[in-house]
Amino acid sequence: MSDTTTSSDDKVAEALAYAKTVPTRYKRLKTRYQRKFRVVDWHQPRSRARRNLAKCGHRGAT
Repeated sequence: MSDTTTSSDDKVAEALAYAKTVPTRYKRLKTRYQRKFRVVDWHQPRSRARRNLAKCGHRGAT
């Protein structure tokens, strides 16, 4: 009788270990929709007009 309980307990323990490796919906969404990491993370986004002015060498654009 104890052999069957230990084998079933082992199966339950294996099932629980496997269930912990499967990501939940929250974890899947978190890894799926994460922001892009840039090399320069402090970069301030600019409008298209300011980028064009900077490319043309205009003095007012920074």
